[in-house]
Amino acid sequence: MTADGRLVRADREHEPDLFWALRGGGGSFGVVTAIEFRLFPVSQMYAGHLWYPIERGAEVLHAIGVAPDPDAAAAVTTQAAAVKQALAPWAARQMYLNFAETASPAAPLWTESAYHRLRRIKAQVDPCNMIRANHPVRPADARPLASAAWTGQPTRGFR
Repeated sequence: MTADGRLVRADREHEPDLFWALRGGGGSFGVVTAIEFRLFPVSQMYAGHLWYPIERGAEVLHAIGVAPDPDAAAAVTTQAAAVKQALAPWAARQMYLNFAETASPAAPLWTESAYHRLRRIKAQVDPCNMIRANHPVRPADARPLASAAWTGQPTRGFR
């Protein structure tokens, strides 16, 4: 679904630019409400999430063959403890900490040409920049706003 509420089919034949953007441009282009897969046989497959209590992090890393750097381990442990404490009122038995979910500049994530193409597509499907993700791509014609409070109304640019 696009920012203006249109339901569109995005694949190689229908909305190919939007399809390209959704496959590698992050979540700034629309809301995916259905996915169709073409299946093919495989002999082995590994997929899914495994959840462990954060306290077992060192044990889990060791089990999968990753030796944490001792200097970085202290910093990561301190940060994870601070996040865990802040989330304590809402904590479940296991925690999922994805540090990539914080907003960061989008341009360095893609080549210059891919980023410009993503911005052009964003301008077509979401010119008011209503849909944003952790790596926001602003529309090609948008200029950053120096300071703006959220009014509940779409605006050009981003906050």
